[in-house]
Amino acid sequence: MHWGTRRRAAAFTLVELLAVIAIISLLIGLLVPGIAAARRSARKTVTKSVIGSVTTALEAFKGEERLGGSYPPSRSDRGEAAGDRFKVRNPYVDGLVDMQISGAGLLVWALLGADYLGPPGFKVFNTNGSPVSTRWSEDTHRVNVSDDPTRSGAYALRSDGRPVQTRAGRFVEPENMRLSKRKEGASTFVIETEEDKRERDYPMFLDGFGFPLLYWRADAAGRRWVDLTSDGSVASTAADRGIYHWSDNGMLVDTNSDARLRTDGSGGTKHRLGWPGNVGSWTPTNAPRDGSFPAFILDRQIQARLTPFRPDSYLLISPGPDGAYGTGDDITNFK
Repeated sequence: MHWGTRRRAAAFTLVELLAVIAIISLLIGLLVPGIAAARRSARKTVTKSVIGSVTTALEAFKGEERLGGSYPPSRSDRGEAAGDRFKVRNPYVDGLVDMQISGAGLLVWALLGADYLGPPGFKVFNTNGSPVSTRWSEDTHRVNVSDDPTRSGAYALRSDGRPVQTRAGRFVEPENMRLSKRKEGASTFVIETEEDKRERDYPMFLDGFGFPLLYWRADAAGRRWVDLTSDGSVASTAADRGIYHWSDNGMLVDTNSDARLRTDGSGGTKHRLGWPGNVGSWTPTNAPRDGSFPAFILDRQIQARLTPFRPDSYLLISPGPDGAYGTGDDITNFK
């Protein structure tokens, strides 16, 4: 009797067990949103830190006279023909092979170098070859001609692995930055947060959420706050040339582009940094509707004229937690 009584007293009844399960479920329900919010807040903090690090690095790049004394470009210097305007020579393959690159990709090349060994700068190196290069985008390859800097590409390496061209020191350290990963055994790079793990020709800096950081450099020759591209397709006169050119990163956010970033859970359709479809209904004195790149970068606190944020420097844009560029949770260097 004594042992039986003790065993019955120590046992849980079904009601008590269900009550315990209900309490645990309630606690989990209260705890999980808090953990998710804390994780999201931490990633926002990381993103702001990434933008801060890149900002410091860009100022250091500008201060390096050997690299030209200005902010790095966010577009190729090729001719403005539609098929050439984004092209550079691919430094990740042998030979003189062209690839397209965005401002987000050139940002990595500026601060780390395409091979992470330090940037050679955006300038012409082949001054003694045949034919002589006329644009820096023609020299961003790794072809090595007799270790001769005047005939070799920007990313040429000697047999011992040392660069042929003089390099500046890295402005950020790759171990301190998150970058899209090089695919094993390939010359391409993959963003893990991208829906289809698409292979891309160049790396990009990633924010705290694993999304690329977009970079636009201001155009000192710009007369209005934005244009589609610096060629004559929209900016047909000097007065219409934009301070910022949407196309510098347009391939990454355009829902009709095969190169668009699919990081927002909808195949890229939620990005709101596209070029407005109603181009004909707005002018340099008539701002477009929200939901486009021109509206997103417009500084509405300035009433005297339409002008973008940071018209004398550059823009950095992270899509924030939702992965969609141009929405309310974006993290930027201007708002």
